[in-house]
Amino acid sequence: MDKCTSVVDIATKLYKAFGGLAPPQVVLIEKSAEEAIKFFNSVVGNSSLHIGPRALAPNHAETGTIESIGDRTFVGTVPTRSKAKLTITKTGGKDNVTIHVCAVDAGGHHTELKTFQATAATPDGHAFEVDVPADRIAVAVLDGTRLVGTMSYKILLTDA
Repeated sequence: MDKCTSVVDIATKLYKAFGGLAPPQVVLIEKSAEEAIKFFNSVVGNSSLHIGPRALAPNHAETGTIESIGDRTFVGTVPTRSKAKLTITKTGGKDNVTIHVCAVDAGGHHTELKTFQATAATPDGHAFEVDVPADRIAVAVLDGTRLVGTMSYKILLTDA
């Protein structure tokens, strides 16, 4: 199953609504990120896709823990201006987590860039890295696969 399909429509709406609001200046990027989060949450309502701290803002690390079975979805708040790098680091835990990384263009077409499997044997500190093409919204889905177990992570989107 393509894990990114469920957020393609949302990412497309974000791209159309905020694609032109993200010049290189940090202040404007932060403002557009806040607006994009509000817009995203208005689209998904109170579903499992609703993001609180799950924005994938450029140069801002997010941390968290996958507990048990279920997804944690991150959606880029603005399209990448140039090639970017998405890094997801396992910081601890023993859960098996499948990591899907996708990119969505302005037309709503998405590409699953890479799928990783973090297991109990994956050492803490291991980084999974993916290059995200320019002019795309990055999407990452962390999917816990064990009923009992946790995996802590850090996720960061930066210029390549």
